[in-house]
Amino acid sequence: MPVAEIATQSSRLLDQIQKDMYAKANFAYSQHRKVIDNWDEVSPALDSKNVVLIPFCLDDKCEDRIKQLTTKEDDLGDQGTASMEMKSLCIPFEQPGEIEEGRKCLNPECDRLAQKWTLLGEATK
Repeated sequence: MPVAEIATQSSRLLDQIQKDMYAKANFAYSQHRKVIDNWDEVSPALDSKNVVLIPFCLDDKCEDRIKQLTTKEDDLGDQGTASMEMKSLCIPFEQPGEIEEGRKCLNPECDRLAQKWTLLGEATK
């Protein structure tokens, strides 16, 4: 590359690198985001390193109960154990669809109606 073109070529190259990195990250994220409407599918999805979108009532106590229901201990050998649980990450602006009228929160112990699709993922305690 001629010295006179370094500034323009470098700028184009950096823009392309940024676009490629974003495309790769966005593809990986979309492959690991699952819309789930059956409680029995939650743990397997999380075990496969996915984040899940579930119909959720948005109640703090319900979220705490979901954490309790999904807490598990992993043996790390010499490093001890790690405790994992599911926690809410966000309520996406782009919802995967409308919550049908009368739809219950996915937490099997919750009787409240779901308000929004909420993104949940595994977190280390």
